[in-house]
Amino acid sequence: MDIQTVLLDMDGTLLDLAFDNHFWLEAVPNLYAQQHHLDLAQARIRLRSDYATQSGLLSWYCLDYWQERLGLDLMTLKRSLSTGIRYRADALPFLAHLKSLDMPTWLVTNAHPANVALKLQVTGLGVYLDKVICSHAFGVPKEHPDFWSTLVRLYPLDLSKCLFIDDSEAVLDAALKAGVAQVYTIVQPDESLPARTNLRHPALHLFSQLSSFQR
Repeated sequence: MDIQTVLLDMDGTLLDLAFDNHFWLEAVPNLYAQQHHLDLAQARIRLRSDYATQSGLLSWYCLDYWQERLGLDLMTLKRSLSTGIRYRADALPFLAHLKSLDMPTWLVTNAHPANVALKLQVTGLGVYLDKVICSHAFGVPKEHPDFWSTLVRLYPLDLSKCLFIDDSEAVLDAALKAGVAQVYTIVQPDESLPARTNLRHPALHLFSQLSSFQR
């Protein structure tokens, strides 16, 4: 297959999702409980309910939305924990391999731009990327077909010659429907948790499974 561009998700694909899980499931409930004078169990119940209402929507990924809704300074909290941001297993060698091939490599993420900026700063990921595409700029998440139609309208990209790796199977469903040639998901987005099973799409434990990938 003639792959001309590699599209990569960030959180749970290149970066270990353990950081985000800790942030949203532990750090945010703790801060919310403190600031709203709740016990931690009450805070978690309220937040789980709030989170569920936004699942699959762009607002789920939007720090501005959650800062306003929860009354918390989430970016300050995230920066205070930023030493926990790290690459997944062999992501760096894979990125270096793509760079050695002079393969166009795009970050395609639902993460809020401020979140992306912080993670690029902490990890140095940007040196391996040719473009950074944030779904917030399009007004819809990657799960939505309008994301993909907007992407090809704004950028010279032939989806039929793209490889896309993302930990979200809903995102990969949308990508395939839009015409992306080849997709993979990630078996273990959060490396502190057990490997996922019963995945619908071809799945990678390690990027080295694609070591024979050549331009």
